[in-house]
Formats: sequence, C-alpha cells, structure tokens
Amino acid sequence: MDHQEDPQCAEFRERWRSRPLYDGRIEFLGDAGGFGSSPQRVRLLPSGCIAYAKRAVNAAQTPEGAHEYLAAELAHLIGVPVPPVGFWHDTRGQHFSLSIRAFPEAVHWDEIEVSKADREALRPIFSASAVFHAWIADSDHAAHPENLVVNANYPEGQPQVAFIDHAVSLTAAWHPGDETATLPQEYYIEPDEILRESVLDTIRRIHGVSERVRESMISRVPPSLLPAAQRTTILECLRCRARELRSAFVKAPGES
Repeated sequence: MDHQEDPQCAEFRERWRSRPLYDGRIEFLGDAGGFGSSPQRVRLLPSGCIAYAKRAVNAAQTPEGAHEYLAAELAHLIGVPVPPVGFWHDTRGQHFSLSIRAFPEAVHWDEIEVSKADREALRPIFSASAVFHAWIADSDHAAHPENLVVNANYPEGQPQVAFIDHAVSLTAAWHPGDETATLPQEYYIEPDEILRESVLDTIRRIHGVSERVRESMISRVPPSLLPAAQRTTILECLRCRARELRSAFVKAPGES
C-alpha cells in the first residue's frame, strides 16, 4: 500500500521534518481555483517549486493550517498519500500554510477517466484513506472530488493519487465526548469495495503511531497557530477515535 512520493514532495518533507517553517521568498501566482478551499497558487523561490498557500487561521479562529500540517504528517506515517505541508509568514505577520503540489501535472478526480482496472488498483489506497479520514474526523473528502488529485501522466496500470485539503478535520469537526468513527459517506470507494486486509493494516499502523510521536508532531506547530487547549483536544481526538476504528470498519465473522 506504500506509495512512491513525487521527488519534490519528498525533498520538502525531509526539509520540514523537524522545523516546518519556510523562510524563503514567495511569488503569488493567483487563485488556485478548485484546488481545496480558497488557496493561492504560489512559487517558492529560488527553487521554483509550486505550492498552495492558505491562511493558517481562518476568520472563525479555526487552526486550519495546523490541521493541514498534522494530517499530512500523520498520513505519511501510515502510508496514505498527502503532500507535505509547512508554514510561512509575510512581512505583515500574516501566517499561511503551504501545501506542496502533489504532481507536476495534476487533475481532479472528476476530471479524468479512470479505467476499471485502475480503479481496482486504487482499492488498497482508498481503503486505507477511508480509515485515515475517519481517524482524523475529516469531513471534506465525502462527495468532494476536488480534494483528490491524480497524476495526469501516471504510468499505465499504475494510477497515482494524492489527497489534499484537510483543513476541515480534527478540531474543526470533532469535540470531546464524540468518539464515533464512521466510514465517510459518498466516498471515493463504496463500502463493499473496502478491503479488509488494507483496513486492518492501516489500523495497525495507526496504533503504531505512539502518543510521544503525536505530541512531538504537534509541538512543531508554532504556538501562535495552535493554542494549548486545541493541542490537547487534537491528542484526545486521535486517541479516542483510534479506539473506534476496528468496530467501525471491521465486521465480525458472520456479520453481513
């Protein structure tokens, strides 16, 4: 189920491993259109890498940038394809999240004809991502094809996809006491197409991400972009929902 990451994504993921802050210059290229929720397409200088910038904290004070960063890091640990995310601020002190473009040429899921064979090849990834999105309480990958991008030049028989825009997850969609983890509705895969083996493997990987690793990951988010109370809520969310995944996705023998 592990995927081969685009070289530029891999480069920035490694660069941001311990300090996810971009301190270079940025050229704004305009509205990115359908790629996620109101991002701006930008060029990182001097590398020329294309990324998508969004305000790190929205008008309602939801820490969307932190959600994006944590989702990208957690996904990478369990083998779900999500481009790396870092942080940047301009000279006026405005903070942004930066999501590295997934592929040199990407199209939305609903903009490309995917063969039956390629859809079959994607079942392990979609089975794993369904569990992942349930774990982080994501509510923006159901009936939303714009949040799944496809490499427009993928090798025949080897479709490559990446999930983008995880702003509406974690503290945006979960509250203490809500432990229920369920399969996202109208997802990229039908419930009866989900592979039990992929689900069990993903749950195993999730339980392998220790509390210490989660705490370390959260500590790398700048304090101004994620208040202490929300850090605690995120840890509780991940802990509670991890316990619910098996009952949500794995039927007992004999169940229909």
